[in-house]
Amino acid sequence: MGSTEEKNHEILATNDLKHIGHKLNEFYEYPETSAYYQTLYHLIDYNGPYELLGYFVTLEGLGGLEPVGCTNAL
Repeated sequence: MGSTEEKNHEILATNDLKHIGHKLNEFYEYPETSAYYQTLYHLIDYNGPYELLGYFVTLEGLGGLEPVGCTNAL
């Protein structure tokens, strides 16, 4: 596993769309989506990559817990 599990997610999504008969250019990007990733890039550009460490550890860690465990962790 390790860092290799995070590679090529965009290819998986593209292949999924192809499998159901669609192409990526048939969809548009919502402004909220753009605002989300632009905020993350801004944090990295101005404060460095470690700025997001706590954000993603929390996101990935709490995402793996069962609902009861998640509320207890908070």
